[in-house]
Amino acid sequence: MHFYSYRAPLRTTDSILGTSLRDELMGAMSTDTDTFENGVPIYVQSPGLMGNSLAAIGARHQMWESRSDHLSSSSESEGPVVSFGQALRSAMETRKENGNQMTESLGASSQELNEDVVEESDSTNDSRKSSISADIADKLCRISREKGLDKQDFRCAMCRKTIGGSTFSKFETCAIDSKYYCTECMKAGGKVSIPARVVMDWDWKERAVSDRGRSWYEANQEKALINIKTTNPRLYTHVPALEETRKLREKLHLVSMYLFTCRESVADDFRRRLWPKEYLRSDIDLYSFADLMDVKSGSLQRRLNHLLKHSINHVMSCTLCKQKGFCCELCTVNEVIYPFNTENTHRCQVCFSVFHVECWRTSGECPKCIRRQNFETRRAQADDPNNTLLVLQP
Repeated sequence: MHFYSYRAPLRTTDSILGTSLRDELMGAMSTDTDTFENGVPIYVQSPGLMGNSLAAIGARHQMWESRSDHLSSSSESEGPVVSFGQALRSAMETRKENGNQMTESLGASSQELNEDVVEESDSTNDSRKSSISADIADKLCRISREKGLDKQDFRCAMCRKTIGGSTFSKFETCAIDSKYYCTECMKAGGKVSIPARVVMDWDWKERAVSDRGRSWYEANQEKALINIKTTNPRLYTHVPALEETRKLREKLHLVSMYLFTCRESVADDFRRRLWPKEYLRSDIDLYSFADLMDVKSGSLQRRLNHLLKHSINHVMSCTLCKQKGFCCELCTVNEVIYPFNTENTHRCQVCFSVFHVECWRTSGECPKCIRRQNFETRRAQADDPNNTLLVLQP
């Protein structure tokens, strides 16, 4: 191996080789044949001293390609060797693919995280709303008790003025929350009927309330949160008007099943007539305090009778609804009966078949339920492998 070096003439302004195109080419690579070994050029100086001109950049690129070719030809077991540009392009492509995959994974994870956050926030809002509704319902249905002035630190519950005793301001008790207020805060409230006393005792006597109690009363009197069946079911027997309203709402619930299975226009018309109190047919024991006031005055009964008259007239005149009647299986009377005629019919609570009231009182058993029980018994016997009563014929 022979090394040849080329020394360019030194200049006062040059400190390294490659200050001109000719010098950099001569310094980077020799053209003699003995500067090659096995077809690979032998370089005289390091690539760092080749300068930054186009010739130096080209020489460095040719040097790296020749060195890569030499390495690939000298050792076949090491696999193919690519150039720096190809390696850079492949590395950039791999990085881009990894970046896209990471972006997709991050996008999917962020979307799942957002969905989890939305679900969690929805559940939190629902639980908060349910807890607020439970507090309001408890206040509407339970008579509050006084706790004493010391629990309020002898101050008005609204304006925090000192109250009590002979030297301080006079006070009164709010009939809604049983808290103590000064006379100024009680003066603006006036007197109203207390919802809890109406629900528990049907007591409509008006009592003094504070300004805060009046605001709460007006804000919650239209909310349907009073369930008579769970709160005080004996109120139905004590108040005939409330029992009449319950029967009317039961009829409305039964006839609404015919209207909702009829044409869509009929169902929409019924919803418009009932809006915004759809609970009058869906939950017959649910009331708002405003509904109880309407029961007392009779306006709710008149509205329910008007809705029932319109709905029953549709069922009797509609060819689709009229065919959904029942025939009493306990008698031979050729008559079509409907469940919303609660005065003359009885509805089975298990299979919902409809019979005449007199026939049901005489029999007391539902033929359809008996048939279903017999069928279930026979099927259980057929499925029992140890049953020897059933013999299969060949």
